[in-house]
Amino acid sequence: MPLNNIKSTVRNAKRYAEIAHVLFRYGFGDILATTGLNKFLRHESSETQSTEPSTGKDAITDLADMPRPMRLRKAMEELGPTYIKLGQILSTRGDIFDDQWISEFKKLQDECPPFPYEEAEKILHHEFSHDLFKIFKYISPQPMAAASMAQVHRATLADNTKVVIKILRPHIHELIEADMSILESLAQLIEKHYDSIGFSPTEVIQEFAQEIRKESDLSNEGRSADRLNKYFADNNNISFPKIYWQATTRNVVTMEEVVGFHLSQYKPGVFSKDILTRVMENFTDAVFRQCLEFGFFHADPHTGNIIVLEQGKVCFIDCGMTGQIDIRTAEQLGDLVGGVVDQNTDKVIRTVAQLVDLDPDVADDRKFRADVSEFIGHFNIANVKELNLGKLLGEFFDLLRRYHIKCPSDLVFLIKAMTTIEGVAEQLDPTWDLVGYVEPHITKLIKQRFSVNAVRQRIQRTLSKYVDVLEEAPTDLLGLLNHLRHNQFTINFELKKLEQLDNTVEHASRSTSQSLIIASLLIASSMLILSDRIAQGTGYLLGFGIFGYILAFTMTIWLFFTTHFRKRK
Repeated sequence: MPLNNIKSTVRNAKRYAEIAHVLFRYGFGDILATTGLNKFLRHESSETQSTEPSTGKDAITDLADMPRPMRLRKAMEELGPTYIKLGQILSTRGDIFDDQWISEFKKLQDECPPFPYEEAEKILHHEFSHDLFKIFKYISPQPMAAASMAQVHRATLADNTKVVIKILRPHIHELIEADMSILESLAQLIEKHYDSIGFSPTEVIQEFAQEIRKESDLSNEGRSADRLNKYFADNNNISFPKIYWQATTRNVVTMEEVVGFHLSQYKPGVFSKDILTRVMENFTDAVFRQCLEFGFFHADPHTGNIIVLEQGKVCFIDCGMTGQIDIRTAEQLGDLVGGVVDQNTDKVIRTVAQLVDLDPDVADDRKFRADVSEFIGHFNIANVKELNLGKLLGEFFDLLRRYHIKCPSDLVFLIKAMTTIEGVAEQLDPTWDLVGYVEPHITKLIKQRFSVNAVRQRIQRTLSKYVDVLEEAPTDLLGLLNHLRHNQFTINFELKKLEQLDNTVEHASRSTSQSLIIASLLIASSMLILSDRIAQGTGYLLGFGIFGYILAFTMTIWLFFTTHFRKRK
């Protein structure tokens, strides 16, 4: 373990042991041995050197038949809330993992056994103290649902309003902080020992830490629901739960009880064809307006988070996971779609460079350009009406993953939200013309990039930057002249492999110096031996001469080996 994590390792030793044993039982002995986690095992440490699935006494019996992604998913489920959430976040990272891993991460169930109502009541008393019974008239001791992070109870406010209360699990903050400390250490170890996995584990964990800490503050969910409700205040077909702030804190959020049909329970025949079409239209409008018009969106709009109300109206619940993008990113996404429709390779590459962290050397690489041309060639269509957006964004992720190009998390959440529509449509009504309905949204996205207002805004932004440069120029020039006047002007620049060149020069200088010393020793030793013979002395000079020869020989061998090993390195 890194030295700066020693305190964390000691403090979380028990949790490290739990993780090590779970990974061992699911056949990840190679990871344990490589990262050094096998020292947390009590009896099976010697067996963890094997890279094959474990067959020890605690091993899962059918482990050999399980693919590696499935084993990791099951291990995550056993490790609890933090790792379940991590897997759910990773299920959105099509730019990092292939379809086999993504499909397994998507299977992670967020359903857990409920914790006792006595624990929930303790949390409520801690949050609201003596005001608890002034705020709530009744709280059902029977939970409606229990997830990895929280559980939900029905309740009635003092004014008889029916609500639901979401309560975080006891000690969840401490568990998350301990797990995040461990995950950060593990990410550093994995990044150190597995340098060819194609992404930075530490960066992924840092993004995950930010997301899970946001989700573990339930007041964030309340603010998100309020914000989205304001965006759709003029649309009666789309809604989000009302938040009751007098009964909401960091660990508790109270919202209206939405009575309707949970879309996750849908079976053919539940809705008429007209109602089903309205549900899909409202759902699609909601997602696209959030993503491309408002720039703030529900990042997990699967069927479990959608409640259907009368006449096909939809209500989005569980607003804990949200995403946010700026207008410019949405415009660039429009440029990407437009470049694909126009079959313009240069435009697509320029847009990819703006959207993600693209190395200029990769952008200029002939193979990358050929792969981009092949990518857009899969969508050789006459107009936007024929565009399959889900397939386009899926292949876009495949392209990024092949070249180890990191995709910003806000763009990942955006693409996940938009492509979720396709999965919902396949589940509810595979015959629904999703492409035809989405076409106006995509056309609007492309056109608004070149609308009069958009062009004017871009010109204004550019002119504003020029004005800022002109305003700051006199101050910057005065500062430069002051540095020159006081002989404080320096230029800092970086040359690639300069350190290697410096090491080479230093080695050459050291070798030359050692060679001169060896030559001097040989000459001096020869002179001492010759002087001893001429003077027929006592042998002291002869002894010093022989010692000089031995020292020169030793230095020669040392110089030979250091030079040889350096060349091999």
